[in-house]
Amino acid sequence: MSFVADGAPWIWKRLDWVIAQAKLDSTRVAEVLETAQLIWQTERGQAHRIRAGESLRQQTSFDDYLASRAADPSSTFRKHRPRTGGAVGA
Repeated sequence: MSFVADGAPWIWKRLDWVIAQAKLDSTRVAEVLETAQLIWQTERGQAHRIRAGESLRQQTSFDDYLASRAADPSSTFRKHRPRTGGAVGA
């Protein structure tokens, strides 16, 4: 199920109704919404840093990741991301 909203305050007043109508697990809905909020905050922070002149490549220490992957081909970017503070829900 996809639920799209612009975050307007009125949508939250209807969320319980949507959860009931769709027979969703309210705990799981809360977890998904919290993760979505964290992703949004992370991306806004990254965008702010890009506008300030720090590339995403720099923010993610991508060159370090490439070096670690060269040394260990099983190394993944997903495993690398938590060390750079940008991983969400990994």
